[in-house]
Amino acid sequence: MEFDRDLRSIQEARDLMRNAVAAQKQFAEFDQTQVDRICEAMCAACMANAEPLAKMANEETGFGRWEDKVLKNQLGSKIVWDSIKEMKTIGVLAEDPVSKTMDVAVPVGVVVALIPSTNPTSTVMYKTLISLKAGNAIVISPHPGAMNCILATVKVLQDAAKKAGAPDHLIQVVETPSKQSTETLMKHPDTGMILATGGEAMVRAAYSSGNPALGVGPGNGPCFIEKTARDLRQRHHLCLRAVHHRGAVLEGRGRRGTGASGRLLHDEGRKRPGREVHHESQQHHEPRHRRKRCPAHRRHGRHYHTGRHPGPAHGAHGHRERPAVQQGKTLSHPRV
Repeated sequence: MEFDRDLRSIQEARDLMRNAVAAQKQFAEFDQTQVDRICEAMCAACMANAEPLAKMANEETGFGRWEDKVLKNQLGSKIVWDSIKEMKTIGVLAEDPVSKTMDVAVPVGVVVALIPSTNPTSTVMYKTLISLKAGNAIVISPHPGAMNCILATVKVLQDAAKKAGAPDHLIQVVETPSKQSTETLMKHPDTGMILATGGEAMVRAAYSSGNPALGVGPGNGPCFIEKTARDLRQRHHLCLRAVHHRGAVLEGRGRRGTGASGRLLHDEGRKRPGREVHHESQQHHEPRHRRKRCPAHRRHGRHYHTGRHPGPAHGAHGHRERPAVQQGKTLSHPRV
């Protein structure tokens, strides 16, 4: 009997967690030298495949520039590993003979890693490195829009770890991703930690799963330089940051160079799709819909008709619904 996709994905998630628990128990017997050897091998493999994985991610998702993704892959592997390789993460970390206490490192067990489509390969790299460095197993839940490049990155990590002596199933990935499988992983009783990178709804779901979670939502926050600032390096660095990877930092709002703030950064000489470029000397066109005050809300002086029919994100009078506010506190946040 053929099962539906959501049921197959749920069963796969359960099987992966079962295998991860068994693998982590074997991995818990490894000493610091063995763990570092495995992580070093994974880092070297990621560096060797940084460029092909970057090109694959760019071709599959359409986000950013593959040249910048190479830098991100190097950051997620070599630079991350250089910053943690000297850390002691296995066994007794410190002892205090005066207070007669000691600090002992204890793995959380199985880490569930949620991977976005904007930076899929580099995110898989660094989450796997930091998880194994601390003696944990990892189960990766990929974004469906970056499935192929994520699977390729996981294969690179699995092969390198296996050659260095890691047990089977220490690094796994969901091959039938769905919302149900992600929810199963996040709420599984054997999940020790969730590393969630992605959109606001997904991060909130991770925090409400009942398991420990570290979440990172949309990036590309707006920047403001006060007029009295005299250091031109600030402007230079902000401009470099805006054009790097075409602004695609975390969870994007679109494709082809759309960052999390919704901005489109195009190559020099290219026009924004669907828009005409006007010079200051040219006459501005009238707006498509002349805004009119909504009679039902005329006294508020801030709600307008736009000529659109009411939709799911609009009220009965065609205007966008606003969060209810009481004493300066937002009571609800409807998606608009």
